[in-house]
Amino acid sequence: MIGNFTADNHGSLTESIVRTARTGISVLILFMVALVIQSCSSNNAAIQKGETSLRLGDYTMAIGFFEEVLHRNPDNYDARVGLGKSLIQQAAKQHDDTLLWSKALINLEAARTIRPQSDIEPLLSDAWMARARIDLDNKDTIAALTALSRTLELTPGSTAALNAAGIIYFKMGDSDKALQLLNRAALIDTTDAFTFFNAGMVKWSLGDYDGAHKAWFKAVALAPQDKDIVFWFMTAEKKMTEGRQ
Repeated sequence: MIGNFTADNHGSLTESIVRTARTGISVLILFMVALVIQSCSSNNAAIQKGETSLRLGDYTMAIGFFEEVLHRNPDNYDARVGLGKSLIQQAAKQHDDTLLWSKALINLEAARTIRPQSDIEPLLSDAWMARARIDLDNKDTIAALTALSRTLELTPGSTAALNAAGIIYFKMGDSDKALQLLNRAALIDTTDAFTFFNAGMVKWSLGDYDGAHKAWFKAVALAPQDKDIVFWFMTAEKKMTEGRQ
């Protein structure tokens, strides 16, 4: 009866409520786990399809698969890397579209943020270096220097980036900065003929013919078949001979 509610009844009811609550929580946890597993499974499948498409050169389909994952999980490392690579592939097919390159770099930088200790840095450095070359082709020296600076942040020993930056500063009239960068490159790699060639050009423009001759002597020893290096070395030889007379 309704009026006959004893302490025992109360205890049984409480235990029943607790059991029901626990059961509900358990079901909810299992449901959430199932959703996570399903999401991970879907992500893995889409990433695998994206990577396969990328290997086949189908960047359009690859982009679709990677973006599908990122719509669900923006912090998915593999999808960020895959999308970055796909956009680079697309940019290369579309005459190095700078907007596509920017999107690619955004995704690769995001991947590095997600997993700082990953092996993404060499790829990211190469991508920034490629972007710098595109900016140079487009005669955008400021953008090129920005890209080269990022390359050097990621790979301080990149002689290609140091040479490119040195040439830009030389053309901008900052010979001291140019030589500083080229000398740094020469210390890193003593077998790079073009580092010595570029340093020689800067010294020649400053009237340092002896310094230019020494730089080109090293360059011609490393690349005796290069016509430009041989020409400027012979020009310096002639200048030095005339100076001795």
